[in-house]
Formats: sequence, C-alpha cells, structure tokens
Amino acid sequence: MQGPIVVITDKAFHELYRSFPLKGEQVKECTPREAPDFVKKYQADLILLDCGFEVEKGLRLLKEIKALCPDVPIIFLTDETSNNYAVEAFREGARAFMGKPANIFELQDTIEELLKIKRSSKEKRSPFIPAHGTGPEEPIQTITTDKPACILRAVRYIEENFSDKISLDILAKEATLSKYHFSRLFSRHTGMTPLKFTTFMRMQRAKELLKRGDLNVSIIAMQVGFNDLGTFIRQFKKHNGMTPTAYKNSLKKS
Repeated sequence: MQGPIVVITDKAFHELYRSFPLKGEQVKECTPREAPDFVKKYQADLILLDCGFEVEKGLRLLKEIKALCPDVPIIFLTDETSNNYAVEAFREGARAFMGKPANIFELQDTIEELLKIKRSSKEKRSPFIPAHGTGPEEPIQTITTDKPACILRAVRYIEENFSDKISLDILAKEATLSKYHFSRLFSRHTGMTPLKFTTFMRMQRAKELLKRGDLNVSIIAMQVGFNDLGTFIRQFKKHNGMTPTAYKNSLKKS
C-alpha cells in the first residue's frame, strides 16, 4: 500500500498544496507545530517541508523529522535561496532543496522521481550487507538542481555503487550531460564537486554502518569504496574529526 505525501507548511498554504497536480497521490497537510506528531501518525512516502523565511526553524524541524522518519525522502523548500542554506539542509537530511517560488514542473518532476526511488526495491540499498538483523537504512541526502532528474540519476548511481570506482566520466554519463556541464551544474547546486560529494556520501554511509555492531572498520571501508584502510581512516577523520574506531566507541558511550 502506498503512503501519502505529507506537506508541512503554514496553514495559509495548505490549499495551495492541496490543489497541486500530483496524479492521484494522497496528500496530507499539517503545520510545522503539528509535524512531529503528524509524521508519526501517517507513514508517508515523501515529505515536503516548506519553511518559508523561517529557515533556522525549518532546519531544526528537518533534523527532528529525519530522526523520526529516516527512510522517508524530504524536499526542503524555502523563500531563502542561499547556497549555505542548501548545504545545511542537505547535511540535515533533505533529499532535495528548492527555492521559492518553485518551478511547478521542476517540483513535480522531483516529487515523481523521489517517489519512484522510494517505492522501488532499490531504495533500501543493501546489496553489500546481509539482510538478517537489519532495519531500514537512512537514505543518503541529496540536493535537487535545475534538472533534478539528471542529477538524481547520478546520485542514485553513487548510492548503489559505493564499493566500486566512481569517476566523473561515469557520473556525467549517468546524468546524460557532458563532463563540463555536469560538473558546473552539480557544483552550483550542492556546493561540492561531484567527486567531493561522492566522498561525503561515502562518509555518511560509513557513519551509518558504524552504528552496527557486527561490522568491523575494514569491512566498512571496503563497502564504501576504500580498498586501502589507511586512506579510509584519514578521510573519515578529515570529515568527522575522529577516527572510525573512535566514532564507534563514542556511539557505545552515548
């Protein structure tokens, strides 16, 4: 059974989203204040979080909702279009970031693409991990672009091929763009080059895997694409301020 799309925004905008053409999708609206209890009640397949100009409050709510619904993609919309806010939303768990007024066709394409990914078997993304004893994994965060479907295809390729070598040539091909155009478009909307973004996503996945007690650091390194353990440790420390082992021990203490 398919879940609804949950829209979190001020009550004044509920009617606007209710009339949005979503091809028969069930839409549930709530205010930011109601959101935590609301998302617990409804098992959404997608969440739209429209924070207007209240970006800081929106980011805090995004973090809270992501903790409650780690496997549900979230589109973060705001009237503030600073790249800094985009990166913050990305880091707090947004699957897509869009400034307002949003292009209705771009938003519709992004919704359809994310629902397709969420409802497919690939959304679980666990080809390298034994299925027994695991819960749903938190999807890697992404940012949308002027052509979200193109960028999402490249991002999805990264997510499904962590253990393989990932090059700019491969990602540009997945996005059906030239390397030059792909790199410019990708960097403009994520604040990172495609390869830096790939490393960042690998580090995020490594943190998720470190929460499990049955995987050692060497196995995790290989699963996120590092054949050399030393390189993995250096990259992890660079991104997280501590070694993978120290991070794992900190989780036990907390």
